[in-house]
Amino acid sequence: MPVTLYRMSIVPFIRGLENLSHILKKGSNAESTIPASQLVSARLHPDMQGLAYQVQRVSDTAKGAAVRVAGLDPVAMADTETTFEDLQERITQTLEILKRVKEEDMEGKEDQE
Repeated sequence: MPVTLYRMSIVPFIRGLENLSHILKKGSNAESTIPASQLVSARLHPDMQGLAYQVQRVSDTAKGAAVRVAGLDPVAMADTETTFEDLQERITQTLEILKRVKEEDMEGKEDQE
């Protein structure tokens, strides 16, 4: 099976977002004394942005690659997620965009600027 731009980008984006969704489900179901709203805005390090921001950037990067390389219509997503459910919805929407990309949409675009 030849290595293609699709297999090196879209497939890992889909797998990564599905894994992220699973991790967020575990986090939202975990018993904690910390409110969920605080977890969604939590930072691992002071110079890092919060969890919601990190998920938004993953989403934007994945859908941006699909839009630019495969020629899909741009899809705007407001960065307004404040709950685990909001983050899951954003991941679901991003996965829907990525799953519309066909391997042939990216054929021969390796050198495209």
